[in-house]
Amino acid sequence: FMERGGPTTQSGIHYQNSITALYMGDLVDPSDIPRKRKVVAVRVEAPESVDDTVVTYDDGHKLYLQAKENIQQNEAAWEDLWKDLRKQFDGSSFQKDTDRLCITFGSSRDEYHLLEDICNRAIGAVDIAEFHRRLTDKQTNILGRIETILFASDSSRKAPAEETDLSASEPQASDKEKKKKGRKKVAHVAWDDERKYLLELFRHIS
Repeated sequence: FMERGGPTTQSGIHYQNSITALYMGDLVDPSDIPRKRKVVAVRVEAPESVDDTVVTYDDGHKLYLQAKENIQQNEAAWEDLWKDLRKQFDGSSFQKDTDRLCITFGSSRDEYHLLEDICNRAIGAVDIAEFHRRLTDKQTNILGRIETILFASDSSRKAPAEETDLSASEPQASDKEKKKKGRKKVAHVAWDDERKYLLELFRHIS
């Protein structure tokens, strides 16, 4: 049957179907392979946030795959991709101990290679500090843009400011100053939580 949509839509659908076909081939592979690599089910357009293809393996873990033929950072589709990844990662159906997220691109762009490097660094980092130390300026830049997409609507989001000890400089600090200091601490906690979240998210993306 003919699919609706223009040439760009048709091309995107063809790419998505091609990726799904690769996993369908694994589904009928009679080879004796480890359970964690043996495909037992492939679902297309599943009722999930990351819904292009959901692959289930014999050991029970799932791969949630989003196929994008060609998107750029300044497009709405780029923002939607990261919002969907967050929804899937936070969803009750996603088992963080075993499940994986996967983004596959049908073209070559610098940001795609940067994302791959960020994921590899996240997996290899022992903590947040090491993760950020290992990032290049370009990787830090794209990660910051993704962070803005994921957390822009969070009311507590604010870049951490340098804290000062009000009690030492002004023993009789006013209630207003104390509240301001309290807000700064909340901002630091929120910012640290975001960084921890991003590290865990990228550790689950391949």
